[in-house]
Amino acid sequence: MVGGGLGPYEPGEWSDDTQMAVCVARVAASGTRLTRSDALDAVAAAFIDWKHNAASDIGNQTATVLEMASRMTASASARR
Repeated sequence: MVGGGLGPYEPGEWSDDTQMAVCVARVAASGTRLTRSDALDAVAAAFIDWKHNAASDIGNQTATVLEMASRMTASASARR
């Protein structure tokens, strides 16, 4: 397998799309319905954590949306 492709990937490394799919799969594996608001919040939190700690590559739009969501989450937490 040749690395590279559409991102900075080593041979066999997961793409950013696959990394984000794993975030969703982990929440789904907990047994909760993905349509529940707590599951959607968990997916969003996993995406934000992935952006800050594990993303090997991330598109500009995705990075912008997750940064805005991160700020909104921090702002909501500060008001509590």
